Amino acid sequence: MSISDRSTLPSIHLLSLALAAAAISTVGCTGMSGMGGPANVASLVARPGCSLWSGTSRGNDPLAHIELELCRVEPRSREVMGRVQLKSERSGWSVREVEGAFGEDGTLELHEYQFDVNAPEFGWMFCLIDEYELRPSGSRGMVGHYESKACSDRAKVKLVRVK
Repeated sequence: MSISDRSTLPSIHLLSLALAAAAISTVGCTGMSGMGGPANVASLVARPGCSLWSGTSRGNDPLAHIELELCRVEPRSREVMGRVQLKSERSGWSVREVEGAFGEDGTLELHEYQFDVNAPEFGWMFCLIDEYELRPSGSRGMVGHYESKACSDRAKVKLVRVK
């Protein structure tokens, strides 16, 4: 093709633009790791007098990392409050407020009541968790599950105390 043959330039130009657009559109499909997304989100820092737990959540997003800060409402109280941070390159990042209590058998029951941060990746959404049920596991662990009716999400949770 010569430069003087202008009949084919528009279709070549359109093809080039389409290929460039396709290449650019796939950049966002892999998350925001290079742009300050969930991979760069700092871990929760427990407030004074609170414990910090870290682990995995295997639900709608089986790659999610979960952190739980637990604070007793009063010394020796079974009632607790705190925060949950969920982050994943796939689904995004969120911080939620939780409250609940320890049962006599050591089982922890919690529910979330509000978001502090709600930053899902494109195509995802976050819902508050209706119920966590966590049991002691070993000297520094908890295992159990959570359920969110709004997101039809039931996940297995494993946590280890880090503070």
